[in-house]
Amino acid sequence: QANEARTREISEALNLFFLGDEILKQLQIKSLARRMDLDNLASLMSAEGITSNDTVQTTPNNAAEDDPDPAKKPRSVGCYDFDRDSEPVFLPIWDSRRQAVTTQFCTLKTIEHATGETVFGRESLRGHDDPKDHLAYDLTVCEAASNAMRAAEARGRRVATCIQTHVKTLTSRDTRVAYFEALADIPDAMREYLFVRVDGILPGTPVSTLQEVFQSLRPYCGQRVAKLPFGDTDLARFRGLGIFMFGWNCPPLPADYRLTDNQQARLTQFAKSAAQMGASVYLSRPPSGAVIDQAIESRVRFLAGPRVAPMVTTALSPVRMEIADIRRRNNALVLT
Repeated sequence: QANEARTREISEALNLFFLGDEILKQLQIKSLARRMDLDNLASLMSAEGITSNDTVQTTPNNAAEDDPDPAKKPRSVGCYDFDRDSEPVFLPIWDSRRQAVTTQFCTLKTIEHATGETVFGRESLRGHDDPKDHLAYDLTVCEAASNAMRAAEARGRRVATCIQTHVKTLTSRDTRVAYFEALADIPDAMREYLFVRVDGILPGTPVSTLQEVFQSLRPYCGQRVAKLPFGDTDLARFRGLGIFMFGWNCPPLPADYRLTDNQQARLTQFAKSAAQMGASVYLSRPPSGAVIDQAIESRVRFLAGPRVAPMVTTALSPVRMEIADIRRRNNALVLT
C-alpha cells in the first residue's frame, strides 16, 4: 500500500509537471502502480503490451539515441533508404529529481543492407544534409511517435515522447510547412505530452534563426528542447524563447570514464545557466556509472542512454526508477 501511494503521488506530480492543474483535472488520468526492474523488464513490458523481443539489443558504447560515432570512418554520401529495414525505438529518459522515467526519445534504428551495420538516428542519412532529407527523417520519427501515443491512448494510458527535428527542416519554408502539418495531425491532448527537440544548433547559429525556429514551434508541441554540441554552455542567445530543456550527448568514451574537472565544471555551469532561464538540462549517453553520479552532482535533471535504461520498441508510460536501480544496472554491465 505504501508503494502504491508513493506511485500515485509520482503519477500526479508527473501529470502536473507536463500539463498543469487545470488540464489534469479535465483529463482525469489514471496510472498503474509499478516500478522499473532494470535487470528484467518482463513484468513492466507485459503491462505495456511489449514482448521480450521488443527490447533493443545494444551495448553501452554503441547505442546512440541519435548521433553517429565520430570515431567511425566517415561514409560517402550515396543511395540510402531509412524507411526500409528501419524501426522506431524509444530510449527512456530518467528524471533524477522525481526518480522516475518520465518521457523517452523516439528515434530510428536502421540496418543497412550494403554493410550489415546498425545505425541510429540521422546517421541513416549517410551525410545527406538537404532540408528535404532531414524532413523525411523527421516525418518518419513524428509518425512513429504519434502511432505510439495513439496506441497508448487506446490502452487507457498516456506516454510522453521527445521527437527530433532539424534546424534545416524549420528554416526552409516548404519543409517547415510539411513538418507543421504532420504535428497538427496529432490530437491536441496528445501534443501536450509531445516534446520536440531541435538538432543542428551550432555555436554560430544566428540568434534570428533560433528565434524563428523556436517561436514557430510553440503552437505545435507541449515543450521545446534544444540539443547543443557537447561542452557548449552559451545559453544567453536562447533567452526569452521558452526552452524547456537543453542537452548534450556525451561523445564515445571508455566504460570506466570519469569527467575531467574542466568537463564537470562546464556541465555544472550548463545546468546553472539553464536553471537561471527556468529550464532543465539532459545528458545523453553517459559512458559509465561514475559519469551519471557526476551529472547528478552537477544538477543535471534528465539522463538517458543504455547505462541508464535499455532501449525498447514500444513507448513506456511514466514509471518509477530510483538511482539504486541504475547503479545495479551499471554494476551488472561492468560484470558482463
